Amino acid sequence: MSLHAVSFKVKLLGGILTTVAVVILAMTAINQSLVGDSLAVLGRASLHSFGKSVEAMMEMQQRLLQEKAHTDTGVVLREVNSKGFPSLNKMNTARVAVQHEDGTKTTVELPTIDLGPVTLTGNHEFFGPIREAVGGHVSLYQFVDGGMVLVASTIPGAAPGRDALIPKDSPLAQALAKGEEYYQVASIAGQLLFNGYAPLMDFYGVPLGVVVASRPIITPDFEKSIQALNVGGKGESFLFDADGLLVSHPTRAGDTLAAASYWSGFKSTKDGFVEYKDAGEPRVAFLRYYAPWQLTYGFSLSESEMSHGVDVTLRNAGLLIAAGAILLTGLVVWVLVNSVVKPLKRIEAYAAQVAEGDLTARLEGKYPGELGHVQRSIEQMVARLKDRLGFSQGVLSGIAAALPCMTLDPVGNITFANKLLLDILEKRGTPEDYIGRHAGDFFYGEPGRRIRTVQAMEEDRTLQGEMEVRAPSGELKVMQVNANPIKDLDGVLIGAFTIYHDLTTIRRQEREIRSQNDTILTAAERANTIADAIASAAVQLSQQVGATSQGASHQRERIADTADQLDKMANMSNQVAQNAAGAADEASQAQSQAQEGRRTVSEAVAAMTRIREQMQGLDQSMATLGAKAQDIGRIITVIQDIADQTNLLALNAAIEAARAGDAGRGFAVVADEVRKLAEKTMTATREVGQTVRAIQDSARSTGSATHQVLVAVEDGATLAASSGQTLERIVAVVSQTAGKVLDIAQAGQEQASVSVAVSMAMEDVSGISAETAQGMRAADQAVTQLSDQAAALKIIMASLQQSKSACVTLLQN
Repeated sequence: MSLHAVSFKVKLLGGILTTVAVVILAMTAINQSLVGDSLAVLGRASLHSFGKSVEAMMEMQQRLLQEKAHTDTGVVLREVNSKGFPSLNKMNTARVAVQHEDGTKTTVELPTIDLGPVTLTGNHEFFGPIREAVGGHVSLYQFVDGGMVLVASTIPGAAPGRDALIPKDSPLAQALAKGEEYYQVASIAGQLLFNGYAPLMDFYGVPLGVVVASRPIITPDFEKSIQALNVGGKGESFLFDADGLLVSHPTRAGDTLAAASYWSGFKSTKDGFVEYKDAGEPRVAFLRYYAPWQLTYGFSLSESEMSHGVDVTLRNAGLLIAAGAILLTGLVVWVLVNSVVKPLKRIEAYAAQVAEGDLTARLEGKYPGELGHVQRSIEQMVARLKDRLGFSQGVLSGIAAALPCMTLDPVGNITFANKLLLDILEKRGTPEDYIGRHAGDFFYGEPGRRIRTVQAMEEDRTLQGEMEVRAPSGELKVMQVNANPIKDLDGVLIGAFTIYHDLTTIRRQEREIRSQNDTILTAAERANTIADAIASAAVQLSQQVGATSQGASHQRERIADTADQLDKMANMSNQVAQNAAGAADEASQAQSQAQEGRRTVSEAVAAMTRIREQMQGLDQSMATLGAKAQDIGRIITVIQDIADQTNLLALNAAIEAARAGDAGRGFAVVADEVRKLAEKTMTATREVGQTVRAIQDSARSTGSATHQVLVAVEDGATLAASSGQTLERIVAVVSQTAGKVLDIAQAGQEQASVSVAVSMAMEDVSGISAETAQGMRAADQAVTQLSDQAAALKIIMASLQQSKSACVTLLQN
């Protein structure tokens, strides 16, 4: 069962009882540890003392064995020499097995050592009576190439070739070769013996071999002495060799330690303590290596034997004291806890109801002392919490009701979407129908598609931009996206909040404005072409009118003396008539083109008027958007004030809970959670405020740009209207010019028809010539005005093109 599922009463009671038990048991453990340490030091001192004592006994045994070995070798030599002088009989050989140092065995033929008629090589029975005389084993070694080899022995199991060859360069062989005695502990036929070596000489003093007197180093009396060592009848003494063979042990003599887990520690210790486990029981041994015997002595005690049972007595006493203290403390704590836990349970139940959302719950019962302060603080906290939460919920609902928005979880699934967003996208059903669906599926019908809100969570930053979504009706919806990741106070991503703005109408109006600007530009280009044609025709007409005027003047000057040149004048009159007819045709064409330009400019004026009306509507929409953004900013400010007050209230609640001590710890946690919620709200409102300010700035910028476009459109409309008026005047002038040119043509025809009667009506011709000259001057002035009006029309068309470029630039911005 989890500790969190245990009641506070049980945890408090258990905690106090556990503390008491732990303190008492700790004191008992400390006392036991101190006593145990002292006993361990005393036990180790005893072990060390036993080791020193056994070492002294081994030294004494060593001296006794050496004295006996010296005596025994002397007895052996006397017994042998009493039967004659030994000699080397090369005529008689014996095959002897030799075991070399590398473990290989060979067979060699040796000359026998004879003692009179008796051969000693291989004669084990010869040394039997001598063994009885000395009380120990007797062996014979014979010199061979490379060293010495055993050839006879009374040791059970001894046989030539069983033991290794003793090299000739060994200290033993070198000493014996010099005729000296030698003493050492060695293994012969698997038995660890103390050996005395003496050379066996022939009559001439030449060493033939070696006699060996051997005695066991571990005698029954010696083993009994070391096994008698103990600490209060506890402990065990033992001896082992370098291979782990137990030479002496109370129960395991002859066993090996090489397979034991603690053998490496035993093997590496020459003088010191070793802690180990034998059959699961912790033990401590003191080990002392005795080099002359190549054996290690050890004395071992278990940890319980070292403490002599004092630790058990202390432990039992501590347990009894702890049990009594726990019972007494438990009774006292039970009474105290009951007086506190019952009110706390009521407070706990009330807090649980509030935590589950039941803000109508009431805290019943009486709460004396500090619990009364806790009761009042909690009730005040809940009252303020209801007030603040109600206000915050209303504000948040207002935001959701005013702006299309959506929230996603960290994997991109919808957790909230309002009806405004569904209406923009022409989605059926209620927002609850789309909870849990992936955002890519919601917008595009593609569950795995990565939208800008998911990108904001992945990149851990606020993203803005536009997105296009095809509605069920087929209309392409354009929306401004403001996506912001949401994190908890630990910085862990918990989702994202996105606000959408429908830009479909604005983008459609932008496209219409661009289309109308293109229409204006086309009309201006056509008007410019017409103006160029008018200017060119006016220049030609001016040239022709000038020529006609000059001819009329020359006619008036020469009329007196041109009677004889009537034929020539008739021809000139015909030319004037033809030129006047051509001028009349060109004037008629100019009139038609001017009327076409007037209609084009009228259409441009109407288009600019429609653009101005649309831009005025767009300007009003941007002003409304800016006002709503200001309203949202004021709402965010109110939410921030609410979060600040909530944080302050949570801090006050935490202070009151801290004053209540342990009893208010749970309420401190609640207050801390409320404070964290307030801080999270402050963070969220601050981020939303930044987003709203960005919207406000964008609305102001867009509104300013829209107003500039509106002014430019109005200027374009004014210029277009002015162009229309100018073209009206151009049409009137061209009409007058056409009429005058027609008059000129008629006059020329009349002049040609009456040329045969010029001589009779010279005065009439003179008057007609004067009128013709005056008409040509008027025509020249009219043509000049027509050229000026065409130039003005070109300037107006260039201004219209500049206005169109300014509109396009503003729309792009």
